[in-house]
Amino acid sequence: MSFIRGAGIVIIGAILFLGLIFAGLIYTFQNSLEYENLKGEVGNVLLENMASNQQLVQGVDSAIPYLQEYCKTHSSYTFNSELSDLKVDVSCGSIRAGKQAIVDEMVNESLSQVYYQKYDCEFVDCLNQDKPLYLISGEFKGYLMSKFYFVLLALIVLSVLMFFLVEHKANYFLISGALIIIAGLPFLVLKSIFFFMEDYLYGVTNIFLSTSRSTFVGFLIIGIIFLIVGIVWKLFIVGFKISAFFSRHKNDDEKDEEDEEDEKESISKKDVKEIVKKEVSKNEIKEIVKQEISKNKNEDKIPSKEPNKKGKGSKK
Repeated sequence: MSFIRGAGIVIIGAILFLGLIFAGLIYTFQNSLEYENLKGEVGNVLLENMASNQQLVQGVDSAIPYLQEYCKTHSSYTFNSELSDLKVDVSCGSIRAGKQAIVDEMVNESLSQVYYQKYDCEFVDCLNQDKPLYLISGEFKGYLMSKFYFVLLALIVLSVLMFFLVEHKANYFLISGALIIIAGLPFLVLKSIFFFMEDYLYGVTNIFLSTSRSTFVGFLIIGIIFLIVGIVWKLFIVGFKISAFFSRHKNDDEKDEEDEEDEKESISKKDVKEIVKKEVSKNEIKEIVKQEISKNKNEDKIPSKEPNKKGKGSKK
């Protein structure tokens, strides 16, 4: 039975460990797709891509005089995207401010439209339909979140099974805490793993891994909480054992004291009886002595009277 229990703990622990890593990946992806996180990362990728593309830079530089001339009679300029049906309006204020302001507004406006766009497909279908922008949309974030909750539910079920398999329940929290912390360690260096990629691909990868270190911190905090619970549970068990040990010895001492008191009481009762017997025997002896004395006195008196009687008779 103990072998089956141990094997079950090992198997469930391994599945739980892999499940924690998978859940961490899903959570990292969906958390990185928060609009504010996404805006900064996508902007950085586009700026780096533009900076490395000299033809694009020259095109933007040559277009700025035309845009500034256009803005003399208009309040904004509309850019048409080649990747989708997006139409991005850039204000003339940004155009007058220069290239950096134009790029920033184009990125923000484009991302806003892509992120909040409604798609008539899900993950696999959108990829098959060649809609890569779906991967940086709010709908994909929601899709990942639903999968995260499903994996989380499976992890909870595995944790409950492990809880019942572990004989000493404090060990469950210690084992779980250790597994959680170890499973979180890869997320500390996850972004650095892809350093060998080209700058553009590395930047795209970072879009989905921008919050990996936050995931590691979350794993670390949860793992420490589990370890603290396990340690406190262990301390309570030790405290109860120490308390029971002293309580048992105290009861033994009290029992010994009661036995001693009972023994003393029985001894004192015996002493009283002995004393009483001695006193009674003394009184009996005194009575006997008195009786003997009185008897002797009586015997002495009887002979003294008889000679007197005889003397009186002789006188007559």
